[in-house]
Amino acid sequence: MRTHTRTLLVLAAVLGMGAVPARGQDAAIDPRWLAYLGCWEQIGVAKSVMCVVPTVDRSTVELATIAKGEVTARERIAATGLRVETTRDNCTGSQSAAWSPRGQRLYLHSEDACSGEPAREGTGLIAMSGDGRLLFIQSMKI
Repeated sequence: MRTHTRTLLVLAAVLGMGAVPARGQDAAIDPRWLAYLGCWEQIGVAKSVMCVVPTVDRSTVELATIAKGEVTARERIAATGLRVETTRDNCTGSQSAAWSPRGQRLYLHSEDACSGEPAREGTGLIAMSGDGRLLFIQSMKI
């Protein structure tokens, strides 16, 4: 537990304290995200955790991967059901995330086109397993 606390503090410092609500304040986050907040050890990835951190937008969280005390990857997920245009390096595309009707799963969809490469389409799922493990499953079709 101590490792997770230190990792979360590093993440809070990197992301800026303004993005993380203080205890006792109304976090104003969509309650469907509450079970996912915090840091999770990744299976099969040596000494790496993925942290789910609330942002100032009620429906959006930031996923940050931390390895050896450094943030190695970041991704914002806006669970609004709307397509959000994306640009990364030489790639453009869109992504969307929508909760299941009962709010127990988050379905992800993305499309990317990079100059000189075939288009890619991705789908994914974020859910909680019956034994309390975070599941983050992704698939890519080229």
